[in-house]
Amino acid sequence: MKKLFLIIIFMFQYIYANDIISDYINKQSILQSKISELNDTKVTAQNLLDEKLSNEKDFFNQIMSSKEEVLSLFIPHKKDKKKLIKKIKHNHMKSDELQRDKLKLAYYNLLDDFYKLIHGILIATYSSSLEKFNKEVDRVILENKNSTDIEIDDKHKDNIIYDENILDDINKYSDKLKYLIEINNNMRKYILKYQDTIYQSSIYSTFKLDTMSRYIANSSFAKSLDPILASIGVNTTKLILIILIILWALIISSTYYFILNLILKSIKYRTSELLYIIKKLQTIIRLFILVFGIDMITDVYLGVGSTVDESRKFFIMTYIGLFTYMIHKIVYTISRYKIEALTAQHKSYRNEVVNLIVRIINIIVWIIGLLFILKTYGIELTAILSGLGVGSLAVAFAAKDTIANFFGYVSILVDNTFSQGDWVKIGDDEGTVIEIGSKYSTLRTFDNALITIPNAKIVNSSVKNWNRRSLGRRIKMYIGVTYSSNFENIKIAIDDIRDMLERHPHIASKNTKYEDNNKKIGLKLVSKEDLKGIKKTLLVNLDSFGESSINIMIYCFSKSTSWDKWLDVKQDVMFKIADILKKNNLEFAYPSMTLYIDKGENKDKDEE
Repeated sequence: MKKLFLIIIFMFQYIYANDIISDYINKQSILQSKISELNDTKVTAQNLLDEKLSNEKDFFNQIMSSKEEVLSLFIPHKKDKKKLIKKIKHNHMKSDELQRDKLKLAYYNLLDDFYKLIHGILIATYSSSLEKFNKEVDRVILENKNSTDIEIDDKHKDNIIYDENILDDINKYSDKLKYLIEINNNMRKYILKYQDTIYQSSIYSTFKLDTMSRYIANSSFAKSLDPILASIGVNTTKLILIILIILWALIISSTYYFILNLILKSIKYRTSELLYIIKKLQTIIRLFILVFGIDMITDVYLGVGSTVDESRKFFIMTYIGLFTYMIHKIVYTISRYKIEALTAQHKSYRNEVVNLIVRIINIIVWIIGLLFILKTYGIELTAILSGLGVGSLAVAFAAKDTIANFFGYVSILVDNTFSQGDWVKIGDDEGTVIEIGSKYSTLRTFDNALITIPNAKIVNSSVKNWNRRSLGRRIKMYIGVTYSSNFENIKIAIDDIRDMLERHPHIASKNTKYEDNNKKIGLKLVSKEDLKGIKKTLLVNLDSFGESSINIMIYCFSKSTSWDKWLDVKQDVMFKIADILKKNNLEFAYPSMTLYIDKGENKDKDEE
C-alpha cells in the first residue's frame, strides 16, 4: 500500500512537471502564430512580445519552484521516435508520408533538445557560485545551438499530394517545428540575458523565498519605493530580505543557547559536559552567526551568487578560520573539563601530559586549517610541502633555542621532573611551579615574585623537588644542657624523648605504615622508600660535649610533608622536650664563660 501511494505521488509530480513545459510550449506557439499572422499595428505586436516575455518569466518561476520534479522527467515521445526512425530507415512509404514523418521526427528531436536545455540549466543552478553557473550555462547553450540548427524543407508545397490528411499533417508539423525553433531560440536568448536573475531565483527557491520575493516585487508599495532605493543599489525585495537577515541573526545569537538546551533536554542527551562545552563556545558561535549574516547580506545586496571572487574567498577563509578555532576551543574545553574531573578523582593525575597532547592536537588542527585556506586561494600545496624540506634547515637553525626549549619541555614531562604546584629549587631559584610551558616554565617565589626559566636551562640544571615526598619531613635539632647536669638524668631524658617521639601521632617511626594506591614501583633494584620519598628514621642520642653545653641530637620526620602542619608538629615536639628536661631536673645551657682568679698568687707577685 505504501509503495502504491509513493508511485501515485511520483506520477502526479511527473505529470505536473510535464504539464508546465507542455503548457509553456503551447502558449508560446499560439503567440508565435499570432505574431506571424499579424497585420495590425506595431502596438499590438509589442503587446504580444511583452506577453511572450511574461510567459518566459512565469515559466522559469514555475520550474524553479518544481525543480526536482522537472529534473525527474523522462524524455518524451521516446517510443514514437523509435517507430519513426525505423519507418524512415526502411523507406517503404510514399513520398508524402516520408516527408510527414521526417518533419514529425525533427519536431520530436527538437522537443527533446528543448527538454535537455531546461534540464541542463536546472542542473547548472546547483553551482556553488555565479561564475561557475555562467560557465555551465554557456556550455549548455552552445550544445543546444549546435543540435537545433535545423532548416525546414518546404519542397512539399510544389509536390502533388494525393492524401489531404497527410498534407494537413505536414502543414501542422511544419508550423509546429517553426514555432518550436523560435521558442527554443528565444529561450536561449532569455537565459543569456537573465542568467543572473535565474541563478538568484534558484537560490531563493532553495530557501522557499521565491514566492515571497515575487509577491514583494509585484506589489504597489515596491513599485513606488524602488525608484528611491535605486540610488543606493537596492530594491524593496533586497531591503526587506536584509532586514529579515539582521533580525534572524539577532534572534539566533540571543536564543541559540536556550533553544539548544531545550533540544538536548527533549532528546534526553542533556549532559553537564555538553552544556559546559556549549557555554564555553558562546562567543565563537555568536561570531559565526554574525559572519554568516554579513555574508548573506552581501549576497543579497550584490545579488545572490554574484559576490566577487576575492570577497567569496574572504568569507570562505573566515569560515575555515572560525571552524578551526571552534575545533581548537572544543578540544581545549573538553580537555579542561576532563582534567578537572580526573584530578578530583585521582590526586596523582598529571595535567601537563594532557596539556602536551592537547597542544599537539591543536597545532595539527591549525595546520590543517591553514592548508585549507591556502587551497582556497589556489596556492599549490605540493610546492609548499616540497619547499619545507629546504626551508626546515634554515628554520631549525634560526629557532634552535626554541626547539631546544621544546625538547626540554618534553624531557621534563617524560622524566616527570616536577609538576604544577610543586615546591622546587632550580639552581639558585626557588618557588612553586606555576606553569610548565612549551618554551618556559614559571615559578612563584615565596616573596611573591615570578621567575621565568627556559626549559633547556632546567634540563641542564640540578632540580630539588620538595614535593616528591610521600611520608616524612625532617625535624633536626640539637639540645644543649648544662655541664652541672647529672648524667643519669640526661640518660633518662634521652630515653623519655625517644619514647615520646615513637608514641607521637604525627611523628614517623619504624612502626608507621604507608599505603600506596599505585602498585607500580619500577625496577626491583630501586628501594620503594627512596622512590616514593618515605622516611621513618628516628634518632635521639647524646651527640657531643660542646664548649658550654652537653649536646643531645634529635633527628626524626613528621608524617605530614605540608609546611604548616610540619611547623605545628615541630612546635609540639619542642614543648614536650622542654617538659621532659624540666621533669628530669635538667636546664638548657647557653653560651657562657667562667673566669678563675687565684688571689694568693697575685698577692705574692704584688708584694715582690
